[in-house]
Amino acid sequence: MSSKIELPSAHKGSLSAVARSIEDSLNDIAVRLQLKYSNTNLRKVEPSFSDAERTLILETVEEIRRTLINFIEVFDIQPFSVTESQIIQAQYTHISSLLQDSYSGKMKGYGKIPAKDAILLDKQVALLAAKVENLRKVISPTVRE
Repeated sequence: MSSKIELPSAHKGSLSAVARSIEDSLNDIAVRLQLKYSNTNLRKVEPSFSDAERTLILETVEEIRRTLINFIEVFDIQPFSVTESQIIQAQYTHISSLLQDSYSGKMKGYGKIPAKDAILLDKQVALLAAKVENLRKVISPTVRE
């Protein structure tokens, strides 16, 4: 184990964000390669690697992870704590915002949409928004309308 290095708080904060981002990316790579298939409707991920290549990539990811752990220890980077609720609230807010900007009246700069299509679009967006609002009610039952 290397000795710890004390950096100014701004540098330490920046390196903490970098380390978290690297760790998140390593986790995403590992999950993606372990799935071997796409489980989404709008993004089809085609397998690109043989089983041997997957194994090598996953071993390399683990090597990077071990090096990252040393990096975290050397610069005394402390874990960042977040609750599931905070993560899900942030995702809810993101989805809700995307939908609010998807109503026909908000889609300026994309050209004119025929009125009948705008009505259909707005109905479909409203349906999705209502389902997302149900999510909010589940995750934040104390928040009232």
